[in-house]
Amino acid sequence: MKLSEFKNADESKSINNAKTESKEYKENAKNTNTQKEKSIEELYGTYKNMNSNQLLNELLKQVDNQKKDGTFNFDDLKNSLNQVMPFLNEEQKNNLMTILNQIK
Repeated sequence: MKLSEFKNADESKSINNAKTESKEYKENAKNTNTQKEKSIEELYGTYKNMNSNQLLNELLKQVDNQKKDGTFNFDDLKNSLNQVMPFLNEEQKNNLMTILNQIK
């Protein structure tokens, strides 16, 4: 085999590998999105029939569990909520601040 033939064969393999990896990446991304959609649907199914008091109690339980296992980060939560605040009306902002104060 000539050197030029070796180089072309190697480039062909690289291109095919890149295509395969790209296809695998797209498939993995699709599967991940499908899993996220299922997870969201499951969560919605769990909480859709709860009233506001039940939802608040569930939230407080989740926060308590996260505090116990060391995964709760109030600053991260507050920063995330600050990004949402401009899209809320005054009543929603007040409700959210009340909940934040309960979580502290």
